[in-house]
Amino acid sequence: MKSGCSPKVPLRSYLALASAIASIALSGCAVLSPKTPEQRVTERAQLWMDAMIAMDYDTAWELVSPGYRSQWAIGNYRARYRGAAWWLEGEMGSVECDRNADEAGPTECTAILYITYDAPMVNMTNRRTFTTRWLKSSGDWYKFER
Repeated sequence: MKSGCSPKVPLRSYLALASAIASIALSGCAVLSPKTPEQRVTERAQLWMDAMIAMDYDTAWELVSPGYRSQWAIGNYRARYRGAAWWLEGEMGSVECDRNADEAGPTECTAILYITYDAPMVNMTNRRTFTTRWLKSSGDWYKFER
C-alpha cells in the first residue's frame, strides 16, 4: 500500500450516509414541531394516571398545579387518593380545550379518563369515568385539584 493513500470507499456508502443524515434531519423537524394543547394534556394526563396506578405519588404530585402544591403537603394528596391502590388500569378518553381562548391559546382543558378498579368488598371489577381539569401555568399543563 502506498503511503498517504486511503482505501477506496464505494460511492453507495457515501449515498447511504447522505440518506441517513437527511432522514435524521427531516425527522428532527417533526420532533421540533410544537404539540397542540390537546396532545400535551393527553401526555400529561396519561402520565398522571399511570403514576397513580403504580402508586408513584411523587410523579403524580409533580403534575398537580403549583397553586395546590403550595397549599397542601404530598401526604394530604396521598390520603386523598388512597383508593388508587385498587386501580388496575387506565385508558385515555377525550381531551377538549377551551376554544374561546385568545391568541395565546387555551389555558384550560378537560381530560376524560377511564379507570378500571378492583372493588374487593363486593368481589367485582368496575370501570369509572374520571373527569379531570388541566390548567396551563408557566408554559406547561397541570392537573387542577380543589
